[in-house]
Amino acid sequence: GVVAISFGVWFLYTMFGKTDFQRLCEKNNHFWLQSVPVRDGVALSSDTATGCFLDAGVYHFADKREYEFFFQPREILLELVSLPEKPIAGKPTHFTVSLSEIKDGRKFGPAKDIGISHDRILHALVIGEDLATFAHIHPEDLGPVGEEIKKEARFPLHYIFSKAGRYAINLNYVASGQERSKVFYVNVSGEDSMEKEIGLGETGSQIKEFEGYNVIFRAPKRINAGERVKLRYSIERDGNAVQDLEPYLGAAMHVGIVHRDFSRFLHTHGEAFEFGSVWFQQLFGKYTRYHTHFVPDQFGPTIITQPWTTVFPIAGTYQVFGEFKHAGKIIVTKFALDVE
Repeated sequence: GVVAISFGVWFLYTMFGKTDFQRLCEKNNHFWLQSVPVRDGVALSSDTATGCFLDAGVYHFADKREYEFFFQPREILLELVSLPEKPIAGKPTHFTVSLSEIKDGRKFGPAKDIGISHDRILHALVIGEDLATFAHIHPEDLGPVGEEIKKEARFPLHYIFSKAGRYAINLNYVASGQERSKVFYVNVSGEDSMEKEIGLGETGSQIKEFEGYNVIFRAPKRINAGERVKLRYSIERDGNAVQDLEPYLGAAMHVGIVHRDFSRFLHTHGEAFEFGSVWFQQLFGKYTRYHTHFVPDQFGPTIITQPWTTVFPIAGTYQVFGEFKHAGKIIVTKFALDVE
């Protein structure tokens, strides 16, 4: 009886208790909750209000019209500038990411409202054609990103390519609360060249060891291109479940996915899966103990990728890179998957 009554209350609230603004917020995969007004991670007042929260860029709107204005379509040009025509393996490479507003087909000026996403203003996944080389870099690695850098929308990056060959640089950023990405390909010269490592993918559960951690990776036995997928990670060390994993850049895990033919890329995230986690608290609209992106201070051993952003676009074999943090150290995992 209690279950039936609870379900009835939930159903009535879902059907008739939500405002148009709340429905729009949740349709866009944002969070309807109580918060102080926030713009680009900065609180504008100490007074709280119920409204729509965007963890991408960190915004909270209590007014529907302001929310809709913020989400007006914008065209932005992303360019790699000052990158050497052919970088040399083993030597430092410095380059800059430039973001420009496009109006009427022409550059209008530096892009505005570039927000912080997962604790960084820009994320760059560097992946080698061997599908084994992987790095996750940011402008903040070189120092603070000040207001002048934001105003010019030119963000510096630094990387040392380990071997000669072809690399992809998958750039991710947030403009006006909307996540965007673009991929560039770079040919690197040098004597020692990469060789492809990835073989045939697998299905279902896999277990591998990475730097002393046993990682149990679970995926559906059959994955179809275009469908939403949950990938599950369980972390163990010395035969014990690791229950004190730490947030890494505002997420339980960062996940980079690349197709074997080097044509498709995806940067998504994992969430802590435990009693009282965001999965349960979403039912009640109340979030406690959580960082901006709803990650507890400690969690484990299970992490599940966000199903609404984990979608394999085409059939084939993919390499799935996962990054988690424990005892202050970043561990990189990799698993191959077949998609039909």
